[in-house]
Amino acid sequence: MGVIDFVFSTMKDFGFHDLHIELSTQPKEFIGSQENWDKATAALKDALNTKGLKFDVDEGRRRILWP
Repeated sequence: MGVIDFVFSTMKDFGFHDLHIELSTQPKEFIGSQENWDKATAALKDALNTKGLKFDVDEGRRRILWP
């Protein structure tokens, strides 16, 4: 979980304290196998839950947003 801690620490250093997390899932048009998408989505959900972070699932959207 070092990456999540690093990202949150860096965000706080730049003044971002009130963060909203959305987990975007597999879009209708995608590359890669269904199995890989399922594994990746499950791993991301597990990581966020393990850290106790609140997040919304944004079904079928493909996006990466930073503040």
